[in-house]
Amino acid sequence: MAINITNCPCHCPGCHSKELAEDIGDILDEPSIDKLIAKNSEITCIGFMGGDSNPAEVVKLAKYVRKNYPDIKVGWYSGRNTFPLEHGVFHYIKLGPWIEEKGPLTSKTTNQVMYMNISEKDDNYMNPTFIDITEQAFRAPKPYDPDYFDYQERKRRNITRQDIKAMLDNKNEDN
Repeated sequence: MAINITNCPCHCPGCHSKELAEDIGDILDEPSIDKLIAKNSEITCIGFMGGDSNPAEVVKLAKYVRKNYPDIKVGWYSGRNTFPLEHGVFHYIKLGPWIEEKGPLTSKTTNQVMYMNISEKDDNYMNPTFIDITEQAFRAPKPYDPDYFDYQERKRRNITRQDIKAMLDNKNEDN
């Protein structure tokens, strides 16, 4: 579940969510988190989108989710270039402002980085170990890419890369 947090101070040129620069919407606090989770009981992750004007509050809400909903992962999409204090509370953190000519996380030229917390202790909020998963998570082949099916799967299904490419070409011609 992605939760947009307004009052963004970054004002990135070309931002796809310019409305988030305004201070609009409902208050995001612990009771509202509880309501959102109750309404969406099958969520597996909460992603805070923004919150750069008050990182301490985002960390506080992340701690609340971790303590009260231990099965739910917590992520943060930040336009900043540095980790906040106590960033170990997050399972995932995306850092970096939107720079249009560099592209999104799926672009090979992106300046943005997606990190995953691999710390062994869940309460190691001050000195966590994060690894860069940008390439694995966002640049890996997708189901519509010819390289998506590994060799064994193609062999099992008797599908060649040329078959997949032909299917995609036919689909594109139909559109």
